Amino acid sequence: MNATLKKYVLGCAAILALLICALYHDVLHHEYVWDDNFYLIEYKHYLGADGLKKAITTPFFLSNSYYRPLVVLSLLAIPPGASGSVMLHHGINVIIHIINTLIVFFIARSMLPESAKDRYSGLVCPALGALFFAVHPLAVEAVAWVSGRYDLLMTTFILLTIKSIQAIKAGVGRYLAIFICFSMALFSKESAVGLFVALPFMIIFMNRNRESDNVSTREVASIILVMLCACVLYLVARISVIGEVLSSKADVTYNGNYLGKINAAAVAIVEFVKLIINPWSNSLPLHPLTNGIGDGSLEVQTIYVLLSLAALIILSKRSDFSLILLSGLGMVWPALHLFGIPNGENIISDRYALAPLAVMMSMMPAYAINCIQYMKKRRLIMNVMMLTIIGWVMGLAMHTLATIPLWKNESVFWEFAYKSAPQSVIATGNYMQTLMVRDRWTEANDILEKLVKRPGVKLTLAMLTNWMTIRAKMGDYDDAIKVFNMFNPAEAGNTNAVDIATFYCARGVLEGWENHWEQAEFYMRKGLEISNMNIKCNISYIDALRKIGKMDQSKKYLESFLQDMPADTVKQIREDSSLAW
Repeated sequence: MNATLKKYVLGCAAILALLICALYHDVLHHEYVWDDNFYLIEYKHYLGADGLKKAITTPFFLSNSYYRPLVVLSLLAIPPGASGSVMLHHGINVIIHIINTLIVFFIARSMLPESAKDRYSGLVCPALGALFFAVHPLAVEAVAWVSGRYDLLMTTFILLTIKSIQAIKAGVGRYLAIFICFSMALFSKESAVGLFVALPFMIIFMNRNRESDNVSTREVASIILVMLCACVLYLVARISVIGEVLSSKADVTYNGNYLGKINAAAVAIVEFVKLIINPWSNSLPLHPLTNGIGDGSLEVQTIYVLLSLAALIILSKRSDFSLILLSGLGMVWPALHLFGIPNGENIISDRYALAPLAVMMSMMPAYAINCIQYMKKRRLIMNVMMLTIIGWVMGLAMHTLATIPLWKNESVFWEFAYKSAPQSVIATGNYMQTLMVRDRWTEANDILEKLVKRPGVKLTLAMLTNWMTIRAKMGDYDDAIKVFNMFNPAEAGNTNAVDIATFYCARGVLEGWENHWEQAEFYMRKGLEISNMNIKCNISYIDALRKIGKMDQSKKYLESFLQDMPADTVKQIREDSSLAW
């Protein structure tokens, strides 16, 4: 690469970084949303002195199905209660997205034939591919939501794995880099296993576009073997922590047989394609699973999807575009959760498509250049294509700018989610909770009554907790107790211990509202015996001990509770009265 071209390449990279900063600068002023609050504010699981150890030696706090220590460690690198920690966490997500965009740009450059790299098109096409990835609205969920870092980091290490195959000559150095990068991808999120499916199609595509240094079949076998070693490392760690490869304790799965799950996966693939091509059709990051999916036989749409995949595989012998699509779909299949749809009703969240989009955008520029070189008036076609893509990208960027504010805080996000998808139980339950926090009890009660009357709705323990609390706040203590009695501990099954503990603590809180402090202390203590992770439950229990005159016990419990927690968190607990219910 000559010096002038190198300056242009670095200039393109700088422009891409600046554009992302301009697009996402408001994210720095956002608050925590959804899961962020659970493990960075409300629960002490990762907040104690042994938080780093728990990140490595325990399953993910919110689900026994997940083991993602690398991302949890990155979240704990900034003390949750520290000044500016929220801004720093959001800033890190933006920086990771910039890094991913630049890697896409450089991989796309490497995919080009050598004869095209020094041309105008060899700079513009990769830059447009990276720009398309950078501004696409599906990235908003991963960037604007701190918990989206799982998909951001997984995408980073998947791209670095691909870059290692491209940039490093065959040998120990290449295999070591692949092992480290792919291991880090798996420890970020288990969906990285999709690279096994995508990689063969990518290597075929690379070999077709390279004029030399093709990856041989023997090298492909060696690369797959190294990746398998990385998988073994991850599985050994996962089994030692969770106890099994696919956790039977998961409470976030789509309950259906394998035909039903294949049907759901087919619907998800269609949703994924629509999300890439036409993100304007849905601004909501949650894509609710319709109740019409059957599990008795393959549905017509499923058959069409399977036939389309078969056709793509056949066409891939001659068509580079088929290879690009198969690489993207190969990356997305683990996110479809054939063994269970996450959160029960979601087929695919926007962030699931982030890594597949990165893979496809790193390949698309080479395909575009190959198409152009066989056409007459190539310069004119190149300019028309560039203007068309720029127009599309501007439309995507405008939609992204409109979507980013929806992640500003809990209230804004869940109000939009509920109004956009009132059929979603998750959106309904969380919007109801934001109304409770803002003391809008009548509105919360109205939404609750509609929810419990909805046919086929399975009441979770979290819903029962909200129901009981709302009825008590509305002045109907007897009705609140009836709701409490609807829970049968013998039927708790795989219910999260934290949810059970919160349920009992909520009963203690409403007893406190009635000045039944002996009862309040009893139920709070019962909840904390099941799980003492909820900070609010602990503070409320300390208050109850004081109310019944157990001052010494209250003081000892408080000191024990705060002993191993970060100084900033302790200060916040002591000063912020809103932490006590």
